[in-house]
Amino acid sequence: VGSSKHLNGVCKYLEDNNYEFGYAFFNIANPIWFMTNGEIEVVTINDNEIEGTCVLPSDFYVDKWLEPKCFMDPNYYKGAKPVFYVMQNHEYEITPNKYILEQGKEVYKDEYCIVFEYKSPADFIGAFDSQ
Repeated sequence: VGSSKHLNGVCKYLEDNNYEFGYAFFNIANPIWFMTNGEIEVVTINDNEIEGTCVLPSDFYVDKWLEPKCFMDPNYYKGAKPVFYVMQNHEYEITPNKYILEQGKEVYKDEYCIVFEYKSPADFIGAFDSQ
């Protein structure tokens, strides 16, 4: 995919490591879903902005635009595999809510993206509540 070539590495990592479900901002979520032919489901979460850059908000909300209704249910994913959160490196650098990311484990980083792994959706969503 022409404008999403920068996501080739992260898509390959997610596929090679058998991830099925994760979270990202819109600019990454939909391309990953498309590039993996829907094999990896990615929930788009709402973001805050600092100087025009997406950053993690302090509260968890699913961005409802273009999202399947099933993603509104925090208990939708029933798989036993860990879930991921992926963001761009420059978003990570200025995100003030790094506590949320520290509750996961950094498992991948390239020149464009960084991926954090969480045991379950409840662990990712719970990180917003426990800060």
